[in-house]
Amino acid sequence: MKYITNTKFSFLFWSCLIFLPTISLGQVKDKKDDKNFPLVEQMPEFGEGGNTYKNVMKYIKENLKYPQEAFDKKIEGTVPVKFVVENDGSIGQVLVLEDPGYGMAEEAIILMKGMPLWKPGRQKGQPIRVWLSVPIVFKLKKIDN
Repeated sequence: MKYITNTKFSFLFWSCLIFLPTISLGQVKDKKDDKNFPLVEQMPEFGEGGNTYKNVMKYIKENLKYPQEAFDKKIEGTVPVKFVVENDGSIGQVLVLEDPGYGMAEEAIILMKGMPLWKPGRQKGQPIRVWLSVPIVFKLKKIDN
């Protein structure tokens, strides 16, 4: 039995189950008046067409590289990451919430930091930093020879 990285079904299946409910709408601090907002008036957007979820999943699918160590040892795992979309749309700090090892956390950080610009979130009409969460799923696909 041989393993290859999954590029479609398993990735989308597992990502859909995990990503959608884990988008974090946590508190955002407005540096101007030192307030915390329970929700942002306008959440950050990624990609075209107004479907941030779909666009983020597409980006992950197209850019995720399976770490060689994990691939060689047939290790699968999920790396939940929390990241900030800065007020200029760039990705700022990326935090790994759980590291399954074998280079997966490092690859998840590289993947997130390499994202193109987002449309930043807004509060009171002004761009604002917003924290979001997403799981990066590393899944091998079994194929028979």
